[in-house]
Amino acid sequence: MTDPTAAQRALGFALRELCKEHGRTLSEAATAALITPGTLSKVENAKQRLNPNSVEKLLGYYDVGTADRARLLALAQAARTKARKWWETYTDLMPVAYIELEAAAEQIAYLESHLVPGLLQTKRYLEALIRAERPDITEDELQRRIEAREARQEILTRTVDPCTLLAVIDESVLHRVIGSEEVMAEQLDHILEMTHLPNVTVQIMPFAGGMYEALTVRFTLLRFAAPTDPGTVYIENLVLSDEFVENPDNVRRFADVFNRAAAAAEPPARSLAMITAARDRFGKKGKD
Repeated sequence: MTDPTAAQRALGFALRELCKEHGRTLSEAATAALITPGTLSKVENAKQRLNPNSVEKLLGYYDVGTADRARLLALAQAARTKARKWWETYTDLMPVAYIELEAAAEQIAYLESHLVPGLLQTKRYLEALIRAERPDITEDELQRRIEAREARQEILTRTVDPCTLLAVIDESVLHRVIGSEEVMAEQLDHILEMTHLPNVTVQIMPFAGGMYEALTVRFTLLRFAAPTDPGTVYIENLVLSDEFVENPDNVRRFADVFNRAAAAAEPPARSLAMITAARDRFGKKGKD
């Protein structure tokens, strides 16, 4: 695991589990590492990095074996890597805290009732959305936003460890015209193409299903490679501040909501047939 954000999360949650396993308090462990309880709390919750010397003190305090010690120290080193990231050029346009998590995630699950999920949007679909939200946007900013989105989407097609994407999308998304019929036909065709990737699964929640638990909810659930990492839920808000849900119990509740939605949605094969039918209707309209 070389991504600094993923390494930081894996180390923090591993240290938290070690503290629990050994029946130690936060204050006791912090004293052993010669740091404050507040600092250790931030480390255990993946909010702050910890220097390898302090990590080594904690591992000694917990009497961690040689193999696990080497693994956790490697995480401590990786977490402090300061290689330049592509998104540093776009920090004025995007919520960096989310982008760092997205880039480090092993799996991303979308529950979307309004729009095509961001990682599946085409350039023209995205452009139509941006122009609707920001009619006064400059061409330069528009192009930068599109470039940033395309860079984000590369996590699905990268050669090494591509991110797994699961998306449950309300059927209304297939029929809501964003941009034009031609834009929609292209967008739906792109979704179909993306589902050819083994790491991308799309399911449609049909109108026939009526009211369902998450009809008015849209969120993104991010999971990470470390088994001790409970994951994070991201809720985007156009008006208020975006929200991160990180309490493990609350993350599990969101995961349960997603799992129930996936169970109620059409299976992938039937979903692809629905997307194809919608694509064909838009394609026909575009030619009329």
